[in-house]
Amino acid sequence: MKKFVSAVLVMAALILLLAPAYAAPEAEDIKILYEGREVNLSHGIEAVNGAAAAALSDVVDMIGAQCSFEPSSKRVTLRFGRHSLRMAVGSAYAHANGSEFEMRLPVFCKNGTIYVPVEDVVSSLRMGYYTDAETKTVYITRGAGREVVPADVKVPVLMYHAVSDNTWGAADLFVSPSEMEKQLAYLQENGYTTITFEDLPRIDEIEKPILLTFDDGYRDNYTELFPLLQKYEAKATVFVITDAIGNDLYLTADMIAEMSESGLVSIQSHTDTHPDLSTLNETDTRREMADSQLKLMRITGKQPFVLCYPTGKYSDTTLKALGDYYVYGLKMNGGMHNTSDDPFRINRIYISRYTDLTAFASKIKT
Repeated sequence: MKKFVSAVLVMAALILLLAPAYAAPEAEDIKILYEGREVNLSHGIEAVNGAAAAALSDVVDMIGAQCSFEPSSKRVTLRFGRHSLRMAVGSAYAHANGSEFEMRLPVFCKNGTIYVPVEDVVSSLRMGYYTDAETKTVYITRGAGREVVPADVKVPVLMYHAVSDNTWGAADLFVSPSEMEKQLAYLQENGYTTITFEDLPRIDEIEKPILLTFDDGYRDNYTELFPLLQKYEAKATVFVITDAIGNDLYLTADMIAEMSESGLVSIQSHTDTHPDLSTLNETDTRREMADSQLKLMRITGKQPFVLCYPTGKYSDTTLKALGDYYVYGLKMNGGMHNTSDDPFRINRIYISRYTDLTAFASKIKT
């Protein structure tokens, strides 16, 4: 007879034990954020032969997974989204999504509690994690886990910037709020589903998906766009220049946090200082990527996993470094995106101030 458990996700304090760059702080000093929300471990972390283990019940509670246990075979099965992991008490061998592999340590019992190797569980269930040594914080983020995306699905990825009638600089970058509302209404009335990059692994379940992306992180994304997203229950992705946060015309940290917490806005990276990445050496490229990622994590509690190249420019150096920080990279344009395309060269469709509704409808047809 199987015993089923459901909950809200864990696998965490261990990550500090897994990080090679610094000594792990004591478990009680660690703050764990799952999808931006703080969680607590009830059993702490066990260190065994250099690997970290956490109580199975803590893991299940933290991630909101489904767990089954067969007492006769001592087999444990975790199911999370489309992923499954099967383990057995006393064995170091496991099956993840149909493939067998050897874990760093066996599943074991201590004082009546089953412990599992956290590093292996995190990897198998495609969780993204990041440890911030300075603040002793562990970030666990679903979208950052490099999940498999269904192949050969066409999806429009629209590129916007500002949403305002108070233009400055290049006026074509400022979509009028009234036109923005017409476009959102059109999408709703014509059966489109606005998604973010977190939704790509299940895109084959979504009828007429479309991604709305906004570059730079202008303040009108909060004052003008955000109320429209709330009105139409639409999702959008905002790429933030982190060095500009709080400056005139740009989003503040509080605005970013509020939009991220709403579930309607995915906050992602547009680098730290908005340089021409095609001109940077590897050290400066990595600094731009890493600094932006860390700053946004400390605001939203979630690990950014998408990078939008400033002005669409990148180099072989950019692409070489990107995979160490992000799962996706976006260009300025290029037309319709196909999920079988290179995830580091995602095409977008530019929507300007002068794109009327007829042109808009034509651009997004797959």
